[in-house]
Amino acid sequence: MGLLLFALALAGAEPETAPPPAAVPAAPAATPSQGLIRRPDWIGLPNVDDLDRHYPDLAKTLEIDGRVVLDCVVTVTGTLTDCRVTAETPPDIGFGAATLSLASRFKMRSQTPDGLSVGGAHVWLPVRWTLAGGEETPWLTEPTPAQREAAYPVEARKAGAPSAAALDCAVARNGALDDCHVAAEYPVQVGVGAAALKLAPLYKVRKTGGRKVFVVHWSAADAPHAEAAPPLAPPPLAVESVPPTPPAEPAKPGAPHWIRTPSSADLGRYYPRKAMAEGRQGRAEVSCVVAADGHLTSCVVLSETPVGQGFGEASVKIVQDIFRISTTTSDGKSTVGAHVAVPIQWRFG
Repeated sequence: MGLLLFALALAGAEPETAPPPAAVPAAPAATPSQGLIRRPDWIGLPNVDDLDRHYPDLAKTLEIDGRVVLDCVVTVTGTLTDCRVTAETPPDIGFGAATLSLASRFKMRSQTPDGLSVGGAHVWLPVRWTLAGGEETPWLTEPTPAQREAAYPVEARKAGAPSAAALDCAVARNGALDDCHVAAEYPVQVGVGAAALKLAPLYKVRKTGGRKVFVVHWSAADAPHAEAAPPLAPPPLAVESVPPTPPAEPAKPGAPHWIRTPSSADLGRYYPRKAMAEGRQGRAEVSCVVAADGHLTSCVVLSETPVGQGFGEASVKIVQDIFRISTTTSDGKSTVGAHVAVPIQWRFG
């Protein structure tokens, strides 16, 4: 559990250190020179309906929670502008874009308690997206923990990321599931949907006839589990009324640090040739295991945008060849064997 928590913290770190250059692991924004509002006095916040409308469709279908941190500039009237995503967990399922679309719903008082204008200052905005548990249909039979663990896709396990697949199945007269198909899965291309289909014959429900939609979740932190999900509407949202205030300390205890990152020459050598020739830029995120010497090994692609341009493959190569990470955290804990999520931005200039 400890290693996984470290990996997730690195992938979705709090905005406390300076951002890296292009193709260096994404890191939180530094304290801006215009000033940072650490304890905003919010007078306007999104409501439950706002969050429900903007909740990413795939994440809602798969009942996946998320977390995003924005760095925004505050206007003289207390509204937010020029927002950018500094952390997003899990990546590439839509939480970053959804949070950006909600930024206009936030508003703070135009002056601080000591009378200073907030105009031009920055604010860090952590938003946690959470779906409340829906009504569950009891299973008559279901896979054992050992069976679910055995079905956990190897590539997804290596990635160290949450995985889920939604199955849509016909319900036979005896409650068994048949004619199942994958309605959605995350992440893609790592066998999550196929693994869920293998487990489907082990489930049986009290209801007979019709169809049953349910979600199978896997987590690198806990044993995999399956939860019944309502077949028509998503469960209601559980929301935080006020976003938490970012910590004031400049560095997070226990965080590792990068010993080596790519140079501009390295980026040129590894940049996908077709994408470079066509002037394309992209993004990929890979998950790797920390080796005893700080190398990153067993890397797999979690996501890439745009697809088919080679950014995922190039990211795996450059991370395994070039990147080095400390083998201990700042508080002395070993990082060896931990999973590290490394987002890579491929861009010119």
